[in-house]
Amino acid sequence: MRLDRPAGEALLPEARRALAAARAGADAVKDVHGLQRGRVSLGVMQQMSWIELPNTLARYTRRYPGIELRLRHAPARELHRQLLDGELDIAISWPPERPNPRLAAVTLMRTPLILACRHDDPLATHRTVSANDLAERSMVGFPYGWAMHSLSDQFLRRAGTTVTTHLEVNDTATALDLVEAGLGVALIAETLATPRRALRTVPLRGKPIEWVVSAIAVDPAPTNPAARELWRLITRSKAGS
Repeated sequence: MRLDRPAGEALLPEARRALAAARAGADAVKDVHGLQRGRVSLGVMQQMSWIELPNTLARYTRRYPGIELRLRHAPARELHRQLLDGELDIAISWPPERPNPRLAAVTLMRTPLILACRHDDPLATHRTVSANDLAERSMVGFPYGWAMHSLSDQFLRRAGTTVTTHLEVNDTATALDLVEAGLGVALIAETLATPRRALRTVPLRGKPIEWVVSAIAVDPAPTNPAARELWRLITRSKAGS
């Protein structure tokens, strides 16, 4: 029987999950060989040096040189989808805005959303910045689906204010380069902007809004033994925090 295209596409997530389960079963057999073989698919957002992920991955590959590590880079919403579809074993990401009972998350880092501006910007001397202060400003922002976009929307909705994002980019380094050049100001996680000496970070008025970075897997933990060991290394001492 021939399936039409929409019906076939609807079956794709289930097919991916079935393939992922089959791969996990094969990797479980390999587990008796002391993780000498296997594969891990890891999804990440940008700027993962703050949680020392590169160093953790280096330790893992030295310890298990026979494990194939596959790395994917995508915005948070896409990483969540890939986890649920079985395309990823682990994601390092902002967790879902609405908790998903199928996903387990361990918090790795928290940092507040702030305003980043040039040192000579009129807002640089403010003790705090309100959403209304940004109404007439040129904004540097991020596309829908990126954590900073959602967090910025949360801040603005809370104040009943809207702003126009004049420069939209999908890279934090580029966003901060544009702010340094005087082309606008940006709402961004404090940790990401702090190293830029030409910039000033100004707290936002009101209840803090935090960027949370978590290790995420299908609940309760990866079934793939190689991925489970990487999960242990990433989340060690963080569970329950």
